[in-house]
Amino acid sequence: MLLLPAVFACGAGDSSLRWVDWAKQTHRQVVVDREPGQYLGHPTTVLLSDERSILAVYPKGHGAGAITMKRSDDGGLTWSERMPTPASWETSMETPTVFPVDLADGRRRLIMFSGLYPVRMARSEDEGETWTELEPIGHFGGIVAMSSVERLRSVDGELIALFHDDGRFLRRRTSRYERIPGFEPDFKVYKTISLDDGLTWSEPEVIATHPEAHLCEPGLIRSPDGREIAVLLRENSRQFNSFVIFSRDEGRTWSRPVELPSSLTGDRHVGRYTPDGRLFVSFRDQAPSSPWRGDWVGWLGRYEDLRRGRREPSAGEVRVRLMDNTYAADTAYPGLELLPDGTFVATTYGHFTAGEEPWVASVRFTTAELDQAAASAPAEAPARPVLRVGTSGDYPPFSTVAANDGGDSPADSEARSGFSIEVAGRLATDLGYDVEFRSFDWPNLTAAVRSGDFDIGMSGVTWRPERAAVGWMSRAVAAGGPCVVTDADSPNTPRRIAVNRGGILERWTRQRHQGTATEVIAVDDNLSLPGRLERAEVDAFVTDSFEVEHFGRDGWRRRCEPPLDRKVFWISPKRAEDLGPAVDRWIQRNEGWLEARREEWFGSRQERDELDHLLDLTARRLSFMPPIAAWKKERGLAIEDLERERVVLEAAERTAVEFGLDPAPVRDWFALQIDLAKAVQRRSAGVQSTLSLEEIRPALNRLGERQVRALRVLATRAREPETSAFELLGPYLDSGEVDRVRAGVTRVLADLTGVTGD
Repeated sequence: MLLLPAVFACGAGDSSLRWVDWAKQTHRQVVVDREPGQYLGHPTTVLLSDERSILAVYPKGHGAGAITMKRSDDGGLTWSERMPTPASWETSMETPTVFPVDLADGRRRLIMFSGLYPVRMARSEDEGETWTELEPIGHFGGIVAMSSVERLRSVDGELIALFHDDGRFLRRRTSRYERIPGFEPDFKVYKTISLDDGLTWSEPEVIATHPEAHLCEPGLIRSPDGREIAVLLRENSRQFNSFVIFSRDEGRTWSRPVELPSSLTGDRHVGRYTPDGRLFVSFRDQAPSSPWRGDWVGWLGRYEDLRRGRREPSAGEVRVRLMDNTYAADTAYPGLELLPDGTFVATTYGHFTAGEEPWVASVRFTTAELDQAAASAPAEAPARPVLRVGTSGDYPPFSTVAANDGGDSPADSEARSGFSIEVAGRLATDLGYDVEFRSFDWPNLTAAVRSGDFDIGMSGVTWRPERAAVGWMSRAVAAGGPCVVTDADSPNTPRRIAVNRGGILERWTRQRHQGTATEVIAVDDNLSLPGRLERAEVDAFVTDSFEVEHFGRDGWRRRCEPPLDRKVFWISPKRAEDLGPAVDRWIQRNEGWLEARREEWFGSRQERDELDHLLDLTARRLSFMPPIAAWKKERGLAIEDLERERVVLEAAERTAVEFGLDPAPVRDWFALQIDLAKAVQRRSAGVQSTLSLEEIRPALNRLGERQVRALRVLATRAREPETSAFELLGPYLDSGEVDRVRAGVTRVLADLTGVTGD
């Protein structure tokens, strides 16, 4: 049965769920670890015997990556530097999890697991001062192993540990990125038992499966009287609510999985009881109708609420957003500790800064503070923020608008389609927005962006320097070039040529035919261009390599320029600082999905990677040089400005240090660009000034920082650049200069590779 829209509102059963938003309460937030350009994620924590000290472990990377450990000796108020760890911890392949094991002699043992095949474990007998190497616990593997460990109330005092697998790792060493032909996920939740306080573990046994749902990431919670065990389960197909199973015989048998209330639907549940006996659960929100979907949230209620299921979607007392995750649902593998004074210390990772890699944070609070906030909080879910997306509706295959006769409202009366429309929907969802489309016309596009008529333009916008000085222009999502379309009888030099008014193509057409006998006819209806040629009103029209397939007719000829025009998303100045980096990060993370969308909508592949992005940024810097040269010439200023060069190089070095890079090769890379920029300026005689230096320099500063970010990524995954990658520099540099760039890229990547971690 598919998940119906959740109803988060007062009046569902006897529920009066309150919505508390603490995302902006920075006084509660503590930075555990943060490193520019480095992904830090998936922490778990353990409270030590003194009930004040906390250890946190987490990978440098998304799940896989070297295990990092930090310690707090003051209840999570401050955190140590990264602690030394055994060599084998560098080889961790999955999210590390750490748990305490209280021994009969009063000592406390710590055990830490790292999953995939085989599951491995390290232990500490001195509360985290020293640790063993990671060693296999058996001939089996699993994902997020172990997500729960609990002492059983039995004669032998066993430990039970829970994990899941999707059919890939239980019995074989498989790369998480390997594509297995014909593979169908087969999610199962497993238990394994230890009879010697966590030193050895039994063969795993299945405790939960479902014919349709994908059950995973078990979070174990005992009933208040200790007689029952509940296990909350993530549902990974996203077709159901989260699930719960129960055991009243210490895990020997289990109930069938049933869905949880929507208010508890999410991933990686971790629960602790409050001093007054209620239950607080921390998790990643995945309820479809929640305005906080994809954010780090908590839930306050009672153990009995776990049984209410879908019939009471708003079960519980409080739903609280702990921090705002700005990218997709990449957050909230939480640690949750309760201090003796009643303070909760909740710890997780997330994209808490838009456009940045995720970092690890703690949020501190008491139940009394949460109750006080809930007393004045609304009982209705807050509205999701809206992302206003500008589209032209006249530019296939990016965006088209067709009448929809079945619409009951103005918004329903238009059916939008195209690459940009599909991407806008995915982007908005991943960044936590509802989407609202707004129309623009090309002649007024710059003015609309400048005035904030919409947050982001996504309709096949071409990058140009005069545009880039306004707001933020994203990473390239496609590349194309102008095309001239004629019929078989058209003259070689057209007398009349039509082009859409106000865009880049009109400028290109007028420049190409300046001083000729050709009449350029600018039209307001881009979609009318083919009909004008069919009716012989013009001898040719100009389009580009994207829409030429939509405008072509049998027998028509086309002549296309090389695909050097980069298509981008244009973010308004009001949203540039927060939304711009977030959109860039989203494009980088979703490049595989975008490539599939390009192939579907454009009919061909246009593979983009970080090297392509670095060279694109280099070309963007060079494209600013002609207007800079014109501005200097008008004022009688010299091309060379040694003081400005010093400022640029020092800024590059500072940014390199912030991102953990050796500043020397980064400085050399920027020095090469400065040298080439001066060469382009010297060749730019006769160019008219279109921008002031005051407008250009902020854009250049952003390009510089974005280049360092690209170098930070390339430093860990560098490849030898291919000659074709440098074609986009052709409009600005001669062949010898392009060779200098190629050598410079090879040199800087060679110098940086191996300097940084995963």
